[in-house]
Amino acid sequence: MTTAVVSLDVIRQEGQGLLAEIEAIAICDAESFAVADDYLTAVKTYRKRVAEITGPTIKAAQASLAAARAQHAALDEAAEAAEKALKKKLTDYDAEQRRLAAEAARAAQVERERLEREQRAAERAAALAATPTAGVAVVVPPAPAAVFVPPAPVEVPRASGLSFRDNWSAEVVDLMALARAVVEGTVPIDAIAPGMTWLNASARTLKSTLAIPGVRAVNTPVASKRV
Repeated sequence: MTTAVVSLDVIRQEGQGLLAEIEAIAICDAESFAVADDYLTAVKTYRKRVAEITGPTIKAAQASLAAARAQHAALDEAAEAAEKALKKKLTDYDAEQRRLAAEAARAAQVERERLEREQRAAERAAALAATPTAGVAVVVPPAPAAVFVPPAPVEVPRASGLSFRDNWSAEVVDLMALARAVVEGTVPIDAIAPGMTWLNASARTLKSTLAIPGVRAVNTPVASKRV
């Protein structure tokens, strides 16, 4: 155990030494360029050795983590599906009860308005009938008042600790209409985002011949070194 710790410490110091030396390099001519290239080889060799030393530990840890995650998924799969199914049933029932309650309220309002109209019509008819004709007074009993009996309320069920919340999201149903609104300035440009995966793939294929309005091809050379 002590040997492994010392060995890792020595390798770590070697990497720090390489970093310090490379940070001091100034590439200003062909000779310093060649020196830098040699250092790049040294760095890649160092990193390869680090990968060889730490690789088995990383591989074992990844295998252990993958096994733990697979075990968790296998044990939790049925419960996750059950929870989703149950939540949907509860949400659907709650939504239906709310719909029925709203429908009953609308029906009650319609019935209340109908009774009020009938009451006003009866009162007008009674007033006309009570108008004296040829000096003879006619006594008409008042129209009976309409009685509104509200329907029994629809109870929305409740359970301890259970609640329902709105979960709004946006769905683009007409991308061209959205794009036009952005162009016209009625919708902020944040409403749309460029498809960088497709654009980058097009740039890699077309290179400097890329011709897409509002887009330019950018080439950022990357140094590559084989050991």
